[in-house]
Amino acid sequence: MYYPDILLIGSHNLHKVAEFKQLLHPHFKTILSLSDLPEQYEDPQETGDTFYQNAQIKADYYAAHSGLATLSDDSGLCVPALNNWPGVHTKRIAEQFNTPEQGFHDLRKRLKDLSREAIMTCVLVLRYPAGPSVMATGHIQGQLTFPGQGQGFGVDPIFVPTGENLTFAQDSDMKNRLSHRVRAINNLISCLHR
Repeated sequence: MYYPDILLIGSHNLHKVAEFKQLLHPHFKTILSLSDLPEQYEDPQETGDTFYQNAQIKADYYAAHSGLATLSDDSGLCVPALNNWPGVHTKRIAEQFNTPEQGFHDLRKRLKDLSREAIMTCVLVLRYPAGPSVMATGHIQGQLTFPGQGQGFGVDPIFVPTGENLTFAQDSDMKNRLSHRVRAINNLISCLHR
């Protein structure tokens, strides 16, 4: 595999794009977001049953339309006590509520007295426009805490990694060292060095 000169981040989530740019900056010469392209594209439907399938759908779609090497991800929260729900539905579940706090409250009600153990998962797919794709994954275990603490996006305010005392939303430096997305990126970079 090789490092493309230009890497497109296949996501309209501005928080996620900013995080990717910060983490990938040392490895790629030019990193573009979808908003940098002259033509704008809507997100494809994420119809997969797994994180990998959804990441692949997005990477294939944006690489085909842009002609650029494209990195897409699918990430989510898996709660073993709820049969790994919400999993691939994390984003869709969150969109049902007016505020993140309402979504967190719903999750807390579902858990009741069950274990708050949780796993954050990220699957990355790097799709070359005229070639193969590369997949990498990252996971981190932790506990859910309610109510949410700190200013962050997604489920960051309620996720405390194992061995830590703060949520991802409370400590961005810790998140940039330990998160599922960081681990997936590190695994991707290792694949590109082979």
